[in-house]
Amino acid sequence: MALIRRSFINFKSNRIILRCLRCGGLLSNPESFHDEPYPKPPYTTYKGKARSGRPAARDSRKLMNLCVIGTGKNGTAKSFLLRIKDEGYLFNCGEGTARVLANRRLYVGINNIFFTHLNWENLGGVIGLCMTKQSHLLSRLDFSLLGLYGPASMAELFTQSRTFARFHRLEINSYSTKEAQVFENSDVHVESVIFYPKFTQMSLGSSQPISMLNLARYMKKSQQTPLSSEKEAVFYIITPKVEVFTAKKILVVDCPNELFRDGLISNERLREFYTDAEEGEESCLDLIVHLSPASVVHSDEYREWIRRFDPTTKHLLINEESPGNAVTKYESLQNLLNAVDPDIWPMLKAQPVTVSQLPLDLNVYQGSLGLFYSFMGTLEGKFYRDQKELIMMRPNSLLGKYKKELENIASQKAKIIKDYDLCSQKGRYPEVVFLGTAATRPTDIRNVACILLHISPDKAILMDCGEGAFEQLVTMYGTDGANDVLRKVKLIYITHMHPDHHVGLVTILNQRHKLRCKDLVHLIAPRVMNDWLNLIDSLIIPIQHIADFISAELFIKHSLFYTNDKQVSVAEELDLQELDIFRASHSQHPSSIAITHNDGWKVVYSGDSKPGGRMVKHSENCDLLIHEATYSDSRIGAAIFSYHSTVSEAVDMGVQGKAKNVLLTHLSPKYGPWECLPDLRQYEDQLQLAVAFDFMRVRFSQLALLPLYQDLLLRLMNQYYKYGVDLVKKMKTVYPRD
Repeated sequence: MALIRRSFINFKSNRIILRCLRCGGLLSNPESFHDEPYPKPPYTTYKGKARSGRPAARDSRKLMNLCVIGTGKNGTAKSFLLRIKDEGYLFNCGEGTARVLANRRLYVGINNIFFTHLNWENLGGVIGLCMTKQSHLLSRLDFSLLGLYGPASMAELFTQSRTFARFHRLEINSYSTKEAQVFENSDVHVESVIFYPKFTQMSLGSSQPISMLNLARYMKKSQQTPLSSEKEAVFYIITPKVEVFTAKKILVVDCPNELFRDGLISNERLREFYTDAEEGEESCLDLIVHLSPASVVHSDEYREWIRRFDPTTKHLLINEESPGNAVTKYESLQNLLNAVDPDIWPMLKAQPVTVSQLPLDLNVYQGSLGLFYSFMGTLEGKFYRDQKELIMMRPNSLLGKYKKELENIASQKAKIIKDYDLCSQKGRYPEVVFLGTAATRPTDIRNVACILLHISPDKAILMDCGEGAFEQLVTMYGTDGANDVLRKVKLIYITHMHPDHHVGLVTILNQRHKLRCKDLVHLIAPRVMNDWLNLIDSLIIPIQHIADFISAELFIKHSLFYTNDKQVSVAEELDLQELDIFRASHSQHPSSIAITHNDGWKVVYSGDSKPGGRMVKHSENCDLLIHEATYSDSRIGAAIFSYHSTVSEAVDMGVQGKAKNVLLTHLSPKYGPWECLPDLRQYEDQLQLAVAFDFMRVRFSQLALLPLYQDLLLRLMNQYYKYGVDLVKKMKTVYPRD
């Protein structure tokens, strides 16, 4: 294998280089070079007409509809996708948006994104969406443009992000709402209107004179987003230019907090849509999408403002009270794995659903994830859900034929756990929780890199924070449990600056700030991370004071910046015998970490890295090696080119370092883990090997159990996908009957 890796003269590596040259440049994550069928758009352009000369009702639903992409829960964005013909117009793009769009195959044709105000919850997922979009463009050797529309300071943020996120086949243009008040093409006309906060004594909740000091106290008390990111907000008036929909306008409103409410209600541009307008004409608004938080929507002033619109106008509320999770497929798979071993794959926490308190006489609908609204031409629009979202795998239907095998595994499990005292503290810690195990971009069942390491009852380490890390925490532990975990996190370690390893960091730090954690969390990351956080701090949200930033170069021995004092102090605070960070063979300032506890156990995490001698040296005789296995052995050329490891190379690192256990993670989204695993039996005498799943919780006392499940999991996963595909085929059309 080493000889093959050193040789570039083979068909596959040459093919990769040729494709790179044809693309016009190099990529930071070129694993997306390999051919993948370009997904067909979920909706097709209407080609026929009814006898009356107008599109038929069912075909008009395909021509123009709206889908809720995010609800604002668990750190996600309040966002939706408006699709007209084959073009998609996305409003807000927070963390997890790319995963939702990819799972529903809705990302095709999205070339314009509109932001209601500059907030990380609204734009934290743009980088991930661009990476997903670019990977599919590369598979077709295509090129695309992406327009971003929002507040003026947004352009500076995305310019800075290009230092670590390179999009060679995707040209991104940022336009401020002051530069382009109107967006228009052949299908739609979008008018953006800016409104500003009004600082009054009433809004501050006090009769004291208005001052920046009183305003700061109000923001701190109400825990609103800081003033630096809330200088202005935008609402959009959408007018379709498709002939059958020209009379159906859409209003998109997002009032960030109470300070903006008066500025929105008194805006003159909305006067023509009220029922008391001077012209006396009936309102042409078909739908108003409210992205305002629940605290604003439930205020008396906002309710009265809603009543000013025509009673026939529909109101869609998308806020934190909306039901639904973005990980329904995760939940379905977790139910299956939980039936195999409930300790390693615990049940995910169901989130409580609150009911809107708005009066029933209003034409109001509470949005939910995956909710569609179809514009019916001359008919009245309708809300409906995609029936595929209702599919849940039943473990009993898949596990029935493996009953005897499960009984044999249970007997072997009983023999293994006799050697461990599971009830003692020593058996419980450390505990490794995988929150993300995918490479580059999320998949149906895997999110991007994030690993939580519990080292004691009140201390934890978070290694990498890919996009949606906080949402994964909430899905795993529930809202209260996730907050408790964040209070215990004492160290956050970022391996390198690729977006799939650090985009979720801002949400994690912001949530700790909301929890008013007294102690600062140590943040060890590449030194360029500090520049990115400074930009976020100045434009969006002040987070620099939340974390004690430490450059990773200070911990790397033989580097120019190495200092032993800081390394020792952090290790002592975490009850560690040694906290060793060493260089990795990758790009974007990579490093790996080796953690040795005072109790004697040792855990090594590779991050992204090709195999090398430093990894063998630092993982020597470790209890657990968590190593990336991005590519299958047949993709050795891609692994060489992108400085990643194949499955066999990751296993070989554990064998050479004499690691007791190896867990494989960071799996490519294009190649499933099961078809690329080598024969595990040849390593039985040398180490214990397993593949990590999202939401897998494992302790040292359970590591010996994982190899027992590998063959069973292989067959179950194949059945899981086949079972899901068969169910989808049996479902009726997603469009409702007239």
